[in-house]
Amino acid sequence: MTTFSIIKHSFIRSKKHLLQAIILLFFISFFPFFSSCSKQVDYFSYVSELRSNIFFAETDELSLRVYSVCKETPYIADGIPREIAQRTEIYLSAPSGEQEYTVSFTVNGKTHGGDMSFDNVKAEYYYSCTLDISDGYTIISRWND
Repeated sequence: MTTFSIIKHSFIRSKKHLLQAIILLFFISFFPFFSSCSKQVDYFSYVSELRSNIFFAETDELSLRVYSVCKETPYIADGIPREIAQRTEIYLSAPSGEQEYTVSFTVNGKTHGGDMSFDNVKAEYYYSCTLDISDGYTIISRWND
């Protein structure tokens, strides 16, 4: 009799574990459906800088990149949303930082530009202004030596 009760107890225990495993598999397989009902987070509202409308031009010695940038003001990359300003940023990679470069461009009939600053860390020149070129399609570049 003792043997029968041990076998019966063991059978009930394994049945209980099998039932728990089936319930666990059920929840694991349907978890994506349950989690999709949760609130969706807009990660773009936490972005400190968002580049778009990227243009690129290069020669054998120079390369030019132009970005339309939404950047928080003041710029602090900490994930806390602040006031966003639309900017245009221009980067020029040149053989050395010993020369001076100026940039000049026309948007909607108005001329913009000025002296480019040199970034010693990135070893490139840059120019930034408060101009929105996010809807621009082409940039015609002319190199003057």
